[in-house]
Amino acid sequence: MNATWSEKLEQLRRTRYKYHNDDYLEFLVDRVWKLHQPCRLLDCGCGFGYMGLKLLPLLPAGSTYTGVDEAVELLDEARAIFANLPYETNFIEADIHAVPLEDDTFDVALSHTVLMHLEHPQKALAEMVRLTRPGGLVITCESNWNAVNALTHIHELDKLDTTDLGFLQRLFARDHKATGRDGNIGAKMPLLLHQAGLKNIDARITDAVRCLFPPLDTDEKKELYQSFRADGLGQNLDAEREGQLRARFVERDFTPEEVEGHIRKEKYLADHFVERGEESHIVFPLAMMFSFGEVDKVWALCYHMDRKK
Repeated sequence: MNATWSEKLEQLRRTRYKYHNDDYLEFLVDRVWKLHQPCRLLDCGCGFGYMGLKLLPLLPAGSTYTGVDEAVELLDEARAIFANLPYETNFIEADIHAVPLEDDTFDVALSHTVLMHLEHPQKALAEMVRLTRPGGLVITCESNWNAVNALTHIHELDKLDTTDLGFLQRLFARDHKATGRDGNIGAKMPLLLHQAGLKNIDARITDAVRCLFPPLDTDEKKELYQSFRADGLGQNLDAEREGQLRARFVERDFTPEEVEGHIRKEKYLADHFVERGEESHIVFPLAMMFSFGEVDKVWALCYHMDRKK
């Protein structure tokens, strides 16, 4: 993971809590992944241990949690959070492409909104497979930015005035081509799991849809509003950010007309949130995808040999 995440602890705190409903995670653990025995869980790119906090209460007693991340500040926060909790945990500072642990160490290897930020997500995925025992599960949860932009509804705004879906789709595709990083990797993960040699691949879309209606008269509503802002909805478009956006769009070969048109939409959205954001009726589907598959290293070896022929 990029070390700059060490500087984004507050953003992670403000945004992660809204990503999943606890009852849906319980359904996945019990009915879909069928984790009915104590398991050794690895979290690659764990940050402050968000998924450990979510999953450990749902797993059988005796389950353990190991988090791996390069961001020292996030790991320190995770250790502090779990210090007084009744779980066996271990946090390792390491590159998730090369974790200093033996093969087949874990029953489940998980990554959560991590692969989308990597230039070579397949390498991290291969490491997760290596670390998982035969018969174990590899689970990923990743974003689909195109879907989120298409589904988000703000009642006070005309979507055509604020969101050019075609422009954004081209932007994300060009970003992916230039950097390897892919904000729409969620929908592609079942294929990537297949290419990694996993079996019995399946996927689920998270059920989380966050609705915020005025007035913001409770702490919960205020926290959700700030979470939307921290996640980029209606960010303040000051001169520095506008300059960054222009440079990005030009670098991605958009025409001057396309650049100006999208900047105008960004300004309109930002101005609305400065003036009337707290009065807006917002429906925000997360549209994240859990993808998972079973480790069979003999089958995977044969699969990769066949692909090389």
